[in-house]
Amino acid sequence: MKGLGMRSPEDGLKAVNIMTYNYGPDAPDLAPAREVAGKYSKRHVEVVFAHEKMLGLVEQAVQIFKTFDPAEIRNSAVALAGIKQAKNDGYSKIMTGDGSDEDRKDFLRATAQLRAAQKAQ
Repeated sequence: MKGLGMRSPEDGLKAVNIMTYNYGPDAPDLAPAREVAGKYSKRHVEVVFAHEKMLGLVEQAVQIFKTFDPAEIRNSAVALAGIKQAKNDGYSKIMTGDGSDEDRKDFLRATAQLRAAQKAQ
């Protein structure tokens, strides 16, 4: 079994692998993920998936997490892609998260856009 081998940045050690899963080639997380992976990993694997795969992941996320919250479904579907791939690749330990975009205020911008769209409906 494999693990990511993550150590804290203070230790001066890098994760063995960082894998990022992104919905579409224009995903806002791609650029910051590359930056973080370059700083904290020895190897960065990017997986970008298309609309068809996302639809299947959304269905699975709704069934697993029993929610219809759009933000939760979107984030859970992408995390689910990573979890499934890591399992298929033989990893026994992983860490998941929404990515490094939060420190760049993309998360706040996206949340504001979602709220504005919901109010417009």
